[in-house]
Amino acid sequence: MTENLGPQAAGAACFLLGLTWLFVSLRCYCKIELLHHFGPEDYLCLITQVLFTAYSIFVLLGVHYGVGKHTVDILPVDIPACLKVLTQPAQQLYCLAATTLKFTIGLFIVRITAKPYQRTIVWSVMAVSGIIGVYSFLIILLQCQPIAYFWGRFDGNGMRGSCINTVIISRTAYAFSAVSCWSDWTFCILPGFIIWRLEMNLRTKASVLILFVLGAIASAVTIVRFPYLSNLNGNADFLYTATIVRTLSTIELGIGITAVAAATLRPLLRQFLGQSRLGSLSVDISNP
Repeated sequence: MTENLGPQAAGAACFLLGLTWLFVSLRCYCKIELLHHFGPEDYLCLITQVLFTAYSIFVLLGVHYGVGKHTVDILPVDIPACLKVLTQPAQQLYCLAATTLKFTIGLFIVRITAKPYQRTIVWSVMAVSGIIGVYSFLIILLQCQPIAYFWGRFDGNGMRGSCINTVIISRTAYAFSAVSCWSDWTFCILPGFIIWRLEMNLRTKASVLILFVLGAIASAVTIVRFPYLSNLNGNADFLYTATIVRTLSTIELGIGITAVAAATLRPLLRQFLGQSRLGSLSVDISNP
């Protein structure tokens, strides 16, 4: 029986795509219909969801053409298509979605910060995340010249071109993941200190902090992905080994988007439960 990681990659993409659209739709309803305010972080959340949707589509296309199988089990004619959708543009979309997700979380946290140094920390994390995100995007996009040489060298037409050393790709992935972990844990720990000092009851504090625990879980997925990043070194079985990285990336994005969307749903819960008050906040985290 042919070993195939494709079904796991496709299953994660389909499940998390449905889950994120559910929570992002609820967030949009809550902000537009209940709070009558749709701020910059809401637009960023929607943009992130669109990018994640496009990313998931290319993951599914990759699985259709054979991504997840060992190279020897893929028809030679399908290898260029696999490389085209797995790396160009699936990895690019991942970089963009992960970066806009960090901006969405950062803007959310800025609204509940009370001290200038806290805002400085958040803006600094956002800036570093943006820089590494753009750098990673460009490295992936321009790793071969011409760009189409990345997959065209396998189509048998004798296409000429050159690519950078694959070690640069894996090192870029390590740097991106390290910054992602650093930003995730900063965005989890800092709000914990802020929220704990606000005037709210213990039950409300616990419900809010649970949302940031989801962010910590997304960061944990990034940590789990670290040992597999060496698979991006362009080995002969790249389409199989890189699928593990891609599936973990899908889980990371899906959990992150779900958490940031769920963080604004308290007004909807109040309406659904028919309670006039779930807890008092000196700063309303759902509405600026």
